[in-house]
Amino acid sequence: MRKEADRSDITGRYQIRTPDGRVCLDFEYNVVRIWELSVDELLNGDIGVLPLAPLANLQGYELTNVIQRMQVRAGNELDAENQDIFQTSVYLLLGLNHTTEFARNLLKGKHHMINSTTYMSIIDEGKEIGKEIGKEIGKEIGKEEALI
Repeated sequence: MRKEADRSDITGRYQIRTPDGRVCLDFEYNVVRIWELSVDELLNGDIGVLPLAPLANLQGYELTNVIQRMQVRAGNELDAENQDIFQTSVYLLLGLNHTTEFARNLLKGKHHMINSTTYMSIIDEGKEIGKEIGKEIGKEIGKEEALI
């Protein structure tokens, strides 16, 4: 979803072949490079693609103005629960191209990620990874102390 991740092997076609080389799955898809789209396409498109607008080609736009237009539209078209989901989506997607501090300042505390089950799942996963790392470090320290 950002120019730095663009790869030449993303062609719009995915194939799986059998060991003898025959194609057993041939799947075609459209590649949409969001950074090449006009921000207007996303600002005026379906509400479901609106959170992607900050990743589009912003030529001629200030990001703060794009966010303001998004906020107004979301406020007019989404209920409270979906506004929370929208804000979380925008916040997470801003993290692809901007620092956390920048995203927080830009959204001015309007994200409600604590209400997002997927965000809380990300937090829980991070906690589990942290616990595992802590256990491994503890084992290493224990081994070192046993040698003393």
